[in-house]
Amino acid sequence: MNLPKNSIHNVPQDQARLYTYVWPWKSLRGLLFGLVCLALTPALCVALYTGLQSRQLLIDQALGHVQTQERPAFEMKTRPQKEPMSTLADISSSPQIRRADRMMRNTFLGALGVAILVLWITRLISHIYILRPAAALVRTARLIGLGHFNVHIQDVPEWGELGLVAQAFEHMAHDLAQRTEKDAERLQALHDYASRIKALLNATTDSVVLLSIDGRVQALNDEAARKRGLKPDDLLGQTIFDFYQPAIVDQRKQSIRQVFNTGKPVFFEEHVGERWTWVTFHPIHDGQGNVVQLASFARDMSRYKHAENALRQAEERYRLLVELAPVGIYQSLPEPHAHYIQVNRHFAQIFGYESPEEVLRIVKDIAIQIYVDPKQRCLLHERILTTGAVHDFESENRHYDGSIFWTMRNVRARRSSTGEVLAFEGFVSDITDRKLVENKLKHQAYHDELTGLANRGFFLKQMRSAIETAVHDKLRFAMLFLDLDNFKLVNDGFGHPVGDDLLSRFSSRLKALLAGKALVARFGGDEFGVLISPVIDLFAALHVAKDIHAVLNQSFRVGGSEIVLSASIGLVLCKTGYLTPEDVLRDADIAMYRAKHRGKGQTEVFDKDMYRDLLRRVELEQGLRRAVPAGEIIVYYQPYFDLNELQLAGFEALVRWRRHDGTIVSPAEFIPVAEDAGIILEIGPYVLREACKQMVDWLDKLEEDTPLTMSVNVSGREIYQGDPVGQIRQTLASTGLPGHRLRLEVTETVLMDDLEIATEVLEAAHAQGVTIALDDFGTGYSSLGYLRSLPLDVIKIDRSFVQNLDHPGRDQDIVHSIVDLAHGLELDVIAEGLETEAVLGVLTQAGCDYGQGFLMSRPLPSKEAFALIARCYSLKDIMSD
Repeated sequence: MNLPKNSIHNVPQDQARLYTYVWPWKSLRGLLFGLVCLALTPALCVALYTGLQSRQLLIDQALGHVQTQERPAFEMKTRPQKEPMSTLADISSSPQIRRADRMMRNTFLGALGVAILVLWITRLISHIYILRPAAALVRTARLIGLGHFNVHIQDVPEWGELGLVAQAFEHMAHDLAQRTEKDAERLQALHDYASRIKALLNATTDSVVLLSIDGRVQALNDEAARKRGLKPDDLLGQTIFDFYQPAIVDQRKQSIRQVFNTGKPVFFEEHVGERWTWVTFHPIHDGQGNVVQLASFARDMSRYKHAENALRQAEERYRLLVELAPVGIYQSLPEPHAHYIQVNRHFAQIFGYESPEEVLRIVKDIAIQIYVDPKQRCLLHERILTTGAVHDFESENRHYDGSIFWTMRNVRARRSSTGEVLAFEGFVSDITDRKLVENKLKHQAYHDELTGLANRGFFLKQMRSAIETAVHDKLRFAMLFLDLDNFKLVNDGFGHPVGDDLLSRFSSRLKALLAGKALVARFGGDEFGVLISPVIDLFAALHVAKDIHAVLNQSFRVGGSEIVLSASIGLVLCKTGYLTPEDVLRDADIAMYRAKHRGKGQTEVFDKDMYRDLLRRVELEQGLRRAVPAGEIIVYYQPYFDLNELQLAGFEALVRWRRHDGTIVSPAEFIPVAEDAGIILEIGPYVLREACKQMVDWLDKLEEDTPLTMSVNVSGREIYQGDPVGQIRQTLASTGLPGHRLRLEVTETVLMDDLEIATEVLEAAHAQGVTIALDDFGTGYSSLGYLRSLPLDVIKIDRSFVQNLDHPGRDQDIVHSIVDLAHGLELDVIAEGLETEAVLGVLTQAGCDYGQGFLMSRPLPSKEAFALIARCYSLKDIMSD
């Protein structure tokens, strides 16, 4: 048998001896010897007995007492009587007896020798075939017992039962080697797992303690020991109750008993001073489901508790702010769960609900129940998902009572860490009042306030589209310019209210006549325009003009009188050749004046043969060209007053043409000619220089702090073709007038051609200290975009809104809205056409800053204007004069 290095020969000698002489195998050998002795003892006894019988027989023969022929050979005889010793000695010394004794001794010795030989052979056989294999098996068993499984038994024969036992031992050793290797791997894996668990438990900030049934510490992590200021080994064996305050020990014991009794974990919270701890007692079961141990997990929740308290306080403050906020605040879910999850009280009030809870209970589909147009919510969400937030989103909403109102929303998307939209949250406010004002202003921007018809600006815009269509699609359109004949007589005879009523009623008839056929607009005063696009031919346009005359021939009843109106109509048939709507309007105007000159109530079609009108224009143009160098162009000054301080605030320079014969040509007549002919580029700078020089002259005669400014009108041609900025700079430098004493007034009509250029020019003028006023605000071109983009300082409300302020109505609401709008934009307001004290009272109540009109003063020559300055510094003085 080959033993490994760690075999029996490498163990201590006493152990080797112990392995060699084992009592089972020693007993087996003794048993074999005993069996051999039992087998040889009868033979030795028989041989000894036979020798003794033979010796006795010889003795008996010698004494003559035995007859051999009559007795059996081995039959025992009765003991003979004692013979005399001499006789026995003689017999014993006889040769036969000695021979018999030698034979008996030799036989016994031979038998004894055979027995000894048999015993020796038996011992040899037992050693070779029993003891040595058995000892090898014992040594192998001991090696296996010591954990040495790489064995091979060689001293045991392969045949027989011991060979089978040896093979079984080898198979067992091989199997144990494999199992031991696997057990070692599992043990190492368990050791690694235990190390990782220990490292994990030591890495956590929670205290982890393993407890026995009686609450003693059996294991714990470093954090549990650190919190108690000890080492982990110092805590082993101690009871966990040693670490609790006496007041709560009984509670903890009860909690531990509850865990062991119910087999379910127990959770509780500890609060000691500023320290909060969340504790869990978790049961550990054995294989039979019995609770044998308990794991205690303790987490320091102080920071979270403080944060929770701070968050709760912040939420309370936030909730209070939300509840008291003057705007609606809400949170809603995205599609498909489109309903509110939180709203404040003001939100509920805006939408007509009694409480936020009622909103959450009733509103289940925001798109249908809140929005008038459900697509508006879809549009809002698309914008939010695209940009992340939407500002100033306006929409029509449905009140709980079914009414419609306007709201404005500022909404953002609240997303998760992965970018998923969790909710929409935002603010909502009711802007119905503002929208009404804006809609009024927008309506006024393109509609006439008196008649409800389109205004000049909208008409020109539509005509521009008609011109483009005519160029591209070769379609004709026609324009009719209407001017009511002698309508001034109506105003003078019946008053302006009656005149306005007539204009409104006539507009209604005209609108009903041409509904769906043409666009009707009021240009102002008693002038109207009709745009027919497309039109078949001239006869179709003339037929419309005929129908208009027919409508006018129907009398209007005013009071107890009937009034029949007539109109002069200028008609322009357009196909190609026109580039701007102003050109069409100009030719239609020419045709209208031709119709008026032909007797009124007529329709004239514009053509190139209208020499008389052209001659008139040429005459005016030529006269204007001579008027500037001849000094016929003069400047009048109309004052305007501060309505708050009742103090003279400044003048507006108004150009006049006084011919050499003394006749005065109206600015409305010659200024359009001057603008068309480009003469305005001479008149404008002249008026600017004269007005600035006059203001400097006045200021030299007054105290330095006299609050006077000079307003000068600037035409569109000056802005787009001239150099107004350079002229202003040069004029201010040459006259010495401070920039803040000069104000430029531009009409909305001027801004329509090119807002970008106009803005650039006005900003350059504004940079020199000159203030900017928007003239004729609300006459049909009003646009909130102008107020936002232009460097404006003043808004002048057109006289058409001021004239009827002494009568309650929409004009008062509009003026109030314009004033509030201007003040919200930090702009001053001047009201034109102030003619009555009642109107003055309304303007003052509305908060209008300045007033200008015949109530204060008509336009004055320079001397009369200075006389006004010299004697009057307040509105009361002026009116008393």
